[in-house]
Amino acid sequence: MKRTLGLAILLFVILLCGGVNEVNGEVCSKQISAGTDVCTIEICTRLCKQEIKGGLQVEDQCIESDTCNCIYRCLS
Repeated sequence: MKRTLGLAILLFVILLCGGVNEVNGEVCSKQISAGTDVCTIEICTRLCKQEIKGGLQVEDQCIESDTCNCIYRCLS
């Protein structure tokens, strides 16, 4: 009984760690034009979500008056 419980806990920990490693992928960034002279965080958030399709959003920034910097965790 104790051995079965120990194996079950070990399996749970292995699966949990494996899932965490997939989510914590490499941090990538991509610069895209905001399409306007006035860059706002709202514009960048929307554009970054559209542009980054296989990654998890981390943050977005205006780095120039017309450029968004999308920082995200890439899964590949």
